[in-house]
Amino acid sequence: MSGQEPSVGILGSGQLARYLAQAGLKKAAEIRVLCNFLDDPAAQLSVAKIIDRGTDESRDLFLAGLDVVLFENEFIRTDFYKASKFQPRFFPDIPSLKRLSFKHQQKEMIDQLRIPTAPWRLWPSATEDLGGWLADCERIFPEGFVLKWSKYGYDGYGNRVVDGRPTLAEQQFCRYALGREVPVFAEQRIHFDQELSLIGCRTRSDEFFFFPLVISHQMNGACYWVKGPATSFSISSEIESTAQTYATQIARESNLYGVFAVEFFLEKEKGLLVNEIAPRVHNTGHFSLSAANQSQFEIHLRASLGEEISPITTKKYFGMVNILGRFQIPNCPEQVGPDILNSEFFWYGKKEMRKGRKMGHLNFWADNREAFDEMSEQVKKWEDSFWINLKAEARID
Repeated sequence: MSGQEPSVGILGSGQLARYLAQAGLKKAAEIRVLCNFLDDPAAQLSVAKIIDRGTDESRDLFLAGLDVVLFENEFIRTDFYKASKFQPRFFPDIPSLKRLSFKHQQKEMIDQLRIPTAPWRLWPSATEDLGGWLADCERIFPEGFVLKWSKYGYDGYGNRVVDGRPTLAEQQFCRYALGREVPVFAEQRIHFDQELSLIGCRTRSDEFFFFPLVISHQMNGACYWVKGPATSFSISSEIESTAQTYATQIARESNLYGVFAVEFFLEKEKGLLVNEIAPRVHNTGHFSLSAANQSQFEIHLRASLGEEISPITTKKYFGMVNILGRFQIPNCPEQVGPDILNSEFFWYGKKEMRKGRKMGHLNFWADNREAFDEMSEQVKKWEDSFWINLKAEARID
């Protein structure tokens, strides 16, 4: 390190970067973010800000003098950063991030590890007849399949469910990815009983820490709510133990360090299936900002600096609801949360609201199941009124 207070850079400036930066500011470390605009969620904090102009100069200005660089997401130009004369320690390292940034490479690794996952088939090249390949997918996956871009997909973007005969729209979906030099694969559609998520952390000394397995629910491909621990909601401890085993195998095989997430499907006949891996802090771990003795962001920062991590503890019952945009507001005003005991509201400060965009979230917790269920009802009523009031405030018909 360059001194007693390390210099930490964050590639990205959205909501994940915002809470990584907050964790860093608590440690009195120098925090620097690479942002697109000075009013980005992370750039609104009292941190050093470098505008990302996509040039060697802006890259080097950001990297110069840093001890550690963290990533908000895996969609970075890895070769571009490796080419800089400034090479701080990237955490996780760039080869690991590059490997896991492609979902088809995740699937290949999961298959090599013999970890259960949905059967899949890669579109091998642009020279293969796309219509014929899609017809083969329909035959191989008679119960339906999901087309996925191998990169740049998130919150449902980059996925397309195919329930019947593929149409011209599916071909256009694939060819759009081809235009961005992104591989496409088809994955058998899993009619799962539950979606689960596990947030783990691997330290530089190969120790593993896990938050409780949680149940998640999606809305139009984006995470809508999370509740946990999953073992308090009829998910067996054996399932949680299996999830931790799979996550440990994945991290070691991919040389992944720091906080990461593994998303799962739980299906009655097939059991626990790995869906996707996120080599970074993750939306399904936002409950940790309120319902744990240390957040995923604090743990990731400590792991990157080689600091000791204490055992993780959480509330007995906890939930998180994402505030997903329901309409368009070009200049969305700051919002406040509900007056509900044992809840905490987080607003990301994004200026524009769009449908499905993550604008904030609400955490809540309780000591027993009955109290948690009552709180869930209160949160649902508040959420309904929140959107009614915001719609009126924005004068949307």
